[in-house]
Amino acid sequence: MVEPPGAPPLPEEPPRASREVLEALPPPSTPEAQAAKESTLVVDFAEAHRNEKLPADMRAWVAKQLGEIDDPRSTEALLLAVADAEPEVVAASLRALAGRDDERIRAAAERARESGNVEIERAAQELLASVE
Repeated sequence: MVEPPGAPPLPEEPPRASREVLEALPPPSTPEAQAAKESTLVVDFAEAHRNEKLPADMRAWVAKQLGEIDDPRSTEALLLAVADAEPEVVAASLRALAGRDDERIRAAAERARESGNVEIERAAQELLASVE
């Protein structure tokens, strides 16, 4: 995913603990194994994303990872994250929702567009453009 000009870059490398979790998983050799791995990651990432004790940059990275997994639970987690207190988490969550088919996404983007925060408003506008 390419970040728009002026947007702060998200960490490309997973935080150390997440990398260790990912490396502990067996490599997928079948579509079923890949689906099982993604299902486990969605639950783990969704839990991490809701943990406000994690630094904002880590929660933003988690949002980006959830955006890569096509699963209704990741959409749920991202929609919840749009209410995060940290603008970088909200913006990352909005960007991660792009391309998903859920009527609640447009409403979330419309609300975020009126946030008063430039980063969030930019991400909301991008999201609205992607669902039109």
